[in-house]
Amino acid sequence: MKLKSIVKLSLLSLGAIYALSSQAAQFIVPPHYNVEVVDGYKDDLPIKGRTIDLDAGRHQIVLLFKDVFGGAQNGQMVQAADPIVIDINNMQQDDVYTFKYELPRTRAMAETFSRNQKIDLVTADGQKLGADKASYFILTSDAPLAFMRDYRQDLMAVNKLYNKDNIEYNGVSSVNSQGVQSVNVSTLNSNLLTTSNYEVNSSSGLTYYGQAPAQTSGANVKLNELINLYNKADDKTKLEFVKYVMSH
Repeated sequence: MKLKSIVKLSLLSLGAIYALSSQAAQFIVPPHYNVEVVDGYKDDLPIKGRTIDLDAGRHQIVLLFKDVFGGAQNGQMVQAADPIVIDINNMQQDDVYTFKYELPRTRAMAETFSRNQKIDLVTADGQKLGADKASYFILTSDAPLAFMRDYRQDLMAVNKLYNKDNIEYNGVSSVNSQGVQSVNVSTLNSNLLTTSNYEVNSSSGLTYYGQAPAQTSGANVKLNELINLYNKADDKTKLEFVKYVMSH
């Protein structure tokens, strides 16, 4: 073999070895989920298609179930009231994680799934991940307008946000009927919450599915009155109200 060919072959081999050694850890986002927060960041996220590139170590990913379901003529947006938060303990450099769940085939199936969001965290080859490697919970809230939530602020409110610092958890935790852990971002007393399902139709046409506050508190009644006023307002007034709330 000529020296020139040997040199080329050696360079190609070194390139292949380098590519393998520099491969980043990855998280593959399943269908119908949108990435909201990665390691405390909401902007400039390291996403390519449905792949999140990560470095080795601990990570936290916030995902929201949201997509259009139904036929071409009667398709409707279905969005979960609450996101799921995936905590990864210690990814290795070449690890690839994702999760699997029964993909909804109809709008009714999507609405049902959005209420419990039971998933299985797995490796790229389908091996189930133990709690020592990764876990998840649903970040619930008694906020009536889901589209106004800031998930990063929600996680900070219960000391659950991961942003390279170790933060203690002191939020309200529970397990629903499907065995899925929930962490509640509550501005009300936790005993005012009920497990009944609710639907909130926003001006954007989205329908949110989740849990409703109980109707037993005077403060909560006033909140419901505010919600009713908001729903009765015209689009311009709604927009002005949202701007006011976001600026205070």
